[in-house]
Amino acid sequence: MKCFRLILGPFEKFIRVTLILTLTGQEYSEKVMENSVAILKSAGNYSDAEAKAVEKFIEVFKDENHPPGSSILFTVSPYGDGTLNIGFSKDGSIPEIVNAVIENKLLGEAVLESIIGEHGVSPAARSLAERLPELLKDGEDKLIGNGNA
Repeated sequence: MKCFRLILGPFEKFIRVTLILTLTGQEYSEKVMENSVAILKSAGNYSDAEAKAVEKFIEVFKDENHPPGSSILFTVSPYGDGTLNIGFSKDGSIPEIVNAVIENKLLGEAVLESIIGEHGVSPAARSLAERLPELLKDGEDKLIGNGNA
């Protein structure tokens, strides 16, 4: 699937999830972790380190409440051991500081896949993720002058 190039690419990814219905942090985190753990286990990548990262993810969301229009922001970094940064916004802004950092590259990739992957929660996000590599490639071809520009 084309999304995997985006999910596993050696660059930082930024994901903004804007809610249309009210969800508690517990509801959101449990569903995302259910999907993410399934992804990790199916790939044979679920160890004690990932279990601890899942616990931390759930803890970060424990006291949160997300009304319609609020956003959950993720940054997934492949650098070093990889990190998953989590931020919250009630007004659509992008916070200057993150609420939590989870140092687990595999969990970060699984969270991203749970959002835009084949069985992701957002068909619109998945559609964009499938088209994005081709759009980027088209732009790169025009920039380097392959004779078609």
